[in-house]
Amino acid sequence: MRERPELLIELGIVGETDAGELDEATRQLRRQLLDLDVDTVELVAGDEPPSGAKAAGAELLGTLAVGLAHSPALLAAVFETVRAWVGARGSRKAHLVIDGAVIDVDGISAEEQRRLIDAWIDSRRSG
Repeated sequence: MRERPELLIELGIVGETDAGELDEATRQLRRQLLDLDVDTVELVAGDEPPSGAKAAGAELLGTLAVGLAHSPALLAAVFETVRAWVGARGSRKAHLVIDGAVIDVDGISAEEQRRLIDAWIDSRRSG
């Protein structure tokens, strides 16, 4: 029996923000992903920023590990949710990794993001 794939989503925000905003943005995406038919969405532990710290430049928000079935439709729904999350604010970005393949979602138009994600999903179907 093949193990269910795990999708790692590294989230970031470009610009200055505080640690609380970064944490809330990560948790917001987690809640949105849990509304899909995924198996799990876990926060991956990382280094905690100092209390009250301001983040400048491109900062890592956090990492989510998403367990999901082998379903191109579900993977597409997850990617669309991430794309919408990134698109909600121009300063957000996401780095997705599954089965060794990587896709970055940031700083490009929604149409371009959708085209890249569709191509990436198609490559996973044939792989």
